[in-house]
Amino acid sequence: MTDQLRRWVAERIDPHVEYQLTVTEATGQDPYQTPDDHPAVQALAEAMEDGFGTPAGRMGNAGGGPAQWLARACGAPILFFGTGLPEDRWHDSDERASIDVLCNGAATLAHLWSRLAALDL
Repeated sequence: MTDQLRRWVAERIDPHVEYQLTVTEATGQDPYQTPDDHPAVQALAEAMEDGFGTPAGRMGNAGGGPAQWLARACGAPILFFGTGLPEDRWHDSDERASIDVLCNGAATLAHLWSRLAALDL
């Protein structure tokens, strides 16, 4: 991953601009994605439809954070669930959170637990 980042930066920075890119490789993580065919993914989609009242879409997430390490250590997939919207301006100076969306997210989690319990994993 660090080589990919270095190439990406080198391709985009003007050669006349001096820069230094430092990447701590010891703590870098591989990208992670929950397997599309895992039954928990479908359970989450159904729970989100119940919680939000509309069919759920699916999007990837940037990077893996510790998810890849955790999945490997546990021998089980990690299921990502977020309640933010793209228009919430994630991690920006004017980031926001909608109380309605957070409440729908809480309802989704309530619906998800019984679905996960019913899965034969």
